[in-house]
Amino acid sequence: TKFSFLMEDFERAIVCCFDMTLSEATRSSAGDFIQKFSASLGGWKAYLELFFLSKRVEVQFHCLQNFQDLISYGYLALSEGDRGMLKQSLIRWMSEFLVNHPYTPTMLKNKYAQTLAMLFRVEYPDQWPSFVQDFLSMIKKGPIYIEIFLRVLNTIDEIVVAPNAQRSTSDMAHNTMIKDHLREKDIIDVASAWYSILRSHTSESVSLTNLTLQNIKKYVGWIDINLIANDGFVPLFFTFLQNQDLRDETCQCLFELASKGMEPIGKMTLLERLRIKDVLSAVSNVSESEFQEKVAALVDVMGVEAIASYVKIKQFLAEKKVDQTLLNRAEALMDDALILLCRYLNDEDDDVSQTTFNFVSAYLSYLKTCQNTYTQKQLETLSVLLKIIANKMQFEDVSEEYDPSNLDTSEFLNYRKGLSIHFKAIARLNPEMAFQFVNLLLNNSLAAFVNQTNVPFPTLEMSLSLFFFTVEALSDERFGEIITQLITTIIDVNVSSHPRIEISLVYLELISKLCPKVPREPHYLKNIISSFLDQRGIRHKSPLIRGRSCYMFLKVSKSLREPFLPYLSEIMKSLQALMVLDPAVQKIVPFDDQLYLYEALAFLIVGFNDPQKLHAHLQMMLIGLVQQMEHIIVNRLWTTDSPENPVYVNTITQLVSVFATCSRAITGMTNELKQLFKQISVSIIFIAQEFHTIQEIRSKVLFFLHRMIDSLGKEIYSFLPTAFTALLQQRGVKDLVELIRLANQLSVRFKEDIYPLINNFFPTIIGSIFETLEGLKSVTIRSEEERELLELKKHYFLFLQAIIMNNLLTVLTSPENVIHLDAILKSIVDGCDVSDLAAVKVNFLMLERLVKQWGKTSDVFDSFFYQKIVPACFSFAIKVDLRDALSLQVFQHIAKLQKMFYEKYSQEFVDFLQNKYLPSFVPANVIQIYVAALTQVPLNEFQNIFKEFIGQIRGIKR
Repeated sequence: TKFSFLMEDFERAIVCCFDMTLSEATRSSAGDFIQKFSASLGGWKAYLELFFLSKRVEVQFHCLQNFQDLISYGYLALSEGDRGMLKQSLIRWMSEFLVNHPYTPTMLKNKYAQTLAMLFRVEYPDQWPSFVQDFLSMIKKGPIYIEIFLRVLNTIDEIVVAPNAQRSTSDMAHNTMIKDHLREKDIIDVASAWYSILRSHTSESVSLTNLTLQNIKKYVGWIDINLIANDGFVPLFFTFLQNQDLRDETCQCLFELASKGMEPIGKMTLLERLRIKDVLSAVSNVSESEFQEKVAALVDVMGVEAIASYVKIKQFLAEKKVDQTLLNRAEALMDDALILLCRYLNDEDDDVSQTTFNFVSAYLSYLKTCQNTYTQKQLETLSVLLKIIANKMQFEDVSEEYDPSNLDTSEFLNYRKGLSIHFKAIARLNPEMAFQFVNLLLNNSLAAFVNQTNVPFPTLEMSLSLFFFTVEALSDERFGEIITQLITTIIDVNVSSHPRIEISLVYLELISKLCPKVPREPHYLKNIISSFLDQRGIRHKSPLIRGRSCYMFLKVSKSLREPFLPYLSEIMKSLQALMVLDPAVQKIVPFDDQLYLYEALAFLIVGFNDPQKLHAHLQMMLIGLVQQMEHIIVNRLWTTDSPENPVYVNTITQLVSVFATCSRAITGMTNELKQLFKQISVSIIFIAQEFHTIQEIRSKVLFFLHRMIDSLGKEIYSFLPTAFTALLQQRGVKDLVELIRLANQLSVRFKEDIYPLINNFFPTIIGSIFETLEGLKSVTIRSEEERELLELKKHYFLFLQAIIMNNLLTVLTSPENVIHLDAILKSIVDGCDVSDLAAVKVNFLMLERLVKQWGKTSDVFDSFFYQKIVPACFSFAIKVDLRDALSLQVFQHIAKLQKMFYEKYSQEFVDFLQNKYLPSFVPANVIQIYVAALTQVPLNEFQNIFKEFIGQIRGIKR
């Protein structure tokens, strides 16, 4: 017939839309035909007709999507008859099509189930109260009916129950009503159907059993737990755990059951029903790691819940709400869980082991509440945990070189980090046990190492690491003697000579941490120094050890400065060749590591009490670098650089960094040292002028200048005008922020003495800031550009604060700068109305100082005070959230400002509040109470009254 031909065209058009090999024009033409044809047959009814006629999956899928759109957006507009037609037709398709096509793709069955679930959501319970019962009556007809019912239940969970979906308030209310009705009317029958399916279909259909388990997993969180945790379901679960095809879903079902939020006694009873002891025996023969990880997760959650129940029930017993029998049951449950914990924490698969970490943390947290009074059973458990951690801490005994960037190694290091946290927690709980354990372990390992017994390196490394973690965890001086004995033994037996990188790394960490415990005897000091300077440290074949040795040598030098001084000349001689700023040398010791060495030597040198020795050694270290820099400058060697290889520019950058880094170690320069650094400063200021466009050099110059402010004091003044002129050549956002930091340091350090410099450069700095901050008006929200501009704005306020709070107020009113004063004052007031509370606090502090200094001295400022400052105080106070600590702090400061304003302006301020400002939004009787408090009550009482007053204003404004 003609209609049949048209439906065939309709079907072909839909197929065309799915065929991505066709041209876009062809697919677009097919789409136009679909729209016109479906409209001519009443839209969705054309799809309903085709849904039954077509055997093509993509066409049926497209029809179902059309029905879903109809249910979502047009269902309420359908007549009652049309709704009935759609419902009946969709149900009929199951018996007419799905029953006869058992190999229908899962994708299509899921789409069909989604459509039915969406229909359920809009019809149940008012229009289709029998939805669940209708499906329950159909599942007796065969597996396909069961499968669709289970898939519909899964989708109902997704669209009605799942908490992670975003929903409107009305949708949430509707979904809650559906859940309540399901719980009340249908879920008991659904649970009964689940049980029947699991009993009847396990042997013939694994897929149906797994779908049923998925249903239970999703629903158990909000239905009556007794429907599942009973003598019917639980034995089935343990049977399924032994079935390779069912155990994953079963394990996750048990996990959701154990995780269900309940009161402690009910949770304890639930865990008892789940027979926690049987978990291990049910899966003891399964070696598959992915499944064992799921079992470990189950053990983990059961353990955490068992501990939580035990703690609560113990509290109930103390309050005489329960008897001892109940606590004994809870303790037995926890003990069963701990047996499983020890098995799975010690699993040879680290992923399985790591899955139990929450349980370990929960148990150790519980023991912390026992306040050092542990039972014998608890002590035995701690001892077992120490042994397991020691076992699991060990690297694999492989020949491959250690590489922390390797994925497997990186994951193992992350796993070890978790183990170390648990180990340190045990050490804090029972320091004696931890030290006894580590002492025995480490002494045995060191003895084997000395006797050249074949001790595996993982055992030695683990012993050293556990010693380090123990010391890290404890500051108890009771163990000082043991620590000293162990660290000196480590030095004596020359552990640092071990060929494995892993051993070298932990040795460096131990020496850095424990060098203060080492006796100040030449034997030990020389051994430590040589272990850093020879092939065991900075000259090691591994770049990783060389770099780590440089950093650790700096740390050790800071701890052992005085004992190291007799060996300083030898140290400097040994390091001299490695500290040359040359690309060839830096292939062995990169520049960043060289910086650690320069800082270490500088720190050691300034330990000399004799100024002549100090100056001689520092001169010895730096004079060659000074000459190198002057040689480059005089001969303008950077002009020979190529863009691909800027050798001399890089050297200049490094030289500036070295000088700044070395100066960081020097406090209180002698005249000789000042002359040396002034000589260096001349070159660096020239570099600032010559290389102002190179960001890295500019940053290093600023770093150097910051250091010289502290080191040279006022003797730096002569260098600053040239430096500021050079630095202001670049005025990007980051450039201005860096310059402001320098200016702020100068203002805070030298106060009014720095007035000529700040006053001279203020117009350029402030003008550049204003111009740059204009960009905030058009910047993309939450972009990197906005973040940088807001950072500049924050530093702008800090710049003003440094001026206002450090006796430099005359900078703002000088003839050169007064033109900017109005804009500055306005910006400070505007800054009191931003989300950045730290900036608000700064601005109110500035306003306080301005009022103290300028109040009653200028009619212009007094006008600004009344028109802007006073309203800003009340505006912020009314809007601020007093639950936030910083907000409350600023609020209290505003109350203090009110008293200060009264002290400054006396009755004039009161008259302004009473007659001009407050009457526009506050009743007269409230104003009178406030004014009386302002003029008569002490500050500590006034702050509470101000809070009440603002609360009343908020109530009025609402």
